[in-house]
Amino acid sequence: MRRGILAVWSDITPEAKADYDTWYEQSHMFERLEVDGIHRARHYSTVAGAQQFFTYFVADDAGVFKAPSYLESANNSSSWTQRVLPHFRNTHRTAFDVIRRIGWGDGAVAMTIRLAAEKACEADLLRWLGHYVLPELLNWPGVIGAQIWKADLDATLTPVQDSRLRQDSDQTSPLAIFLEGTEFSAIQAVAAGPLAPVELIAHGAADGAIVSRHQLMNSAEKEQMPEI
Repeated sequence: MRRGILAVWSDITPEAKADYDTWYEQSHMFERLEVDGIHRARHYSTVAGAQQFFTYFVADDAGVFKAPSYLESANNSSSWTQRVLPHFRNTHRTAFDVIRRIGWGDGAVAMTIRLAAEKACEADLLRWLGHYVLPELLNWPGVIGAQIWKADLDATLTPVQDSRLRQDSDQTSPLAIFLEGTEFSAIQAVAAGPLAPVELIAHGAADGAIVSRHQLMNSAEKEQMPEI
């Protein structure tokens, strides 16, 4: 099972948005898919919550994001990347390990919940999410799959040129929940039910979770690169 995730939530300055969109459509995702151990990229626009865009890459494990092949890529950015990254704002970037995954296939829409646990409550929170909440979600109409991600701060904080090109320091998230569905009403029902903030807090989450809903824009997979 591929357990590595690099997740990036970000805003982009208005003057660079068109360039940013084309960069993701034509360049950046495919550069990263050339890295050893990275297999998939998915890019979303945010329709509710923060930030404007959400992107994640799937790798063998979180260690890929501090390995030589990734560092070679992230420390030798293309001229296009060097032009776009200074326009990122409010960037949250974290390398995660997937600690629980349910479901099969892909959804048209997604929800992310970035959260932290109260002191000494992380194990209980993750146990509740992984053993009780996620297994029940597939019974909800329109839910395709769900994952729990836990930060690997060593991989996240490994210095790379790409991070230095952004104007502000990247923020990180200790934990994240990723949910895929067929339509927004399906994932909104879960956000108001078993994954509602009051439920998360009651089971050990700190207040202030960031809930965002996302529309898929484009995706690519290493194993499905176009034929010549």
